[in-house]
Amino acid sequence: MIYKDGVKQEKYGWRDESISRRHRLYGRACTMVDLDFIVIEYHLKEVVALIEYKHERGEVNFNVNDSNYQALISLGDRSGLPFFVVFYNPDSWTYKIHPMNKNAFKWIGEPSSFEERDYVRFLYKIRYIKIKEEILDKIIDDRIQTISRTSSKSFGREKKEQ
Repeated sequence: MIYKDGVKQEKYGWRDESISRRHRLYGRACTMVDLDFIVIEYHLKEVVALIEYKHERGEVNFNVNDSNYQALISLGDRSGLPFFVVFYNPDSWTYKIHPMNKNAFKWIGEPSSFEERDYVRFLYKIRYIKIKEEILDKIIDDRIQTISRTSSKSFGREKKEQ
C-alpha cells in the first residue's frame, strides 16, 4: 500500500480521481472510503440490509478489521441494520455471505456459502416474505441457459441462432 503524508493513495486510478486527490489534502483525521458496490436491500420503501458485493477473487484480501469495513459496520450498527459482505462467483452464481455486525449475525451465524437459489431465499427471508416458486424456477432456467452457452463456447462450438 502506498501512503503519502499518512494518507492511503489511490491504487487503481479508475475512480473520479479529482475528488479523491482533493480529499487526501484534508489530512489523515478526515478519512473517507469510496464504496465499490455497496447496496441497500429494501422492501416496501424500508431498508432491510446493507450488502457490500465483491467478486470472489477479493476474498483473498478480505480483512474484517480493515478501517473501511469497520466504518461500514458502524454505519450498520448506528442504523440498526444488518451489514453483510457477499463474495460472488459470476460463473456459477454462488455466494459466500460474511455477517459483519450483530444484526447480521442474527440472520446468519457464520460465513456461509450458498447456491443461487438459496441465496435468493436468504434475500427474501431478511424481508420477512416468502419467495414465489416461479422466481426460483426462472433462476434455474437462466442458470441452465448460462451453463449451456458456457459449455458450447468452451468446446469451440458456438450455438447458431435459429
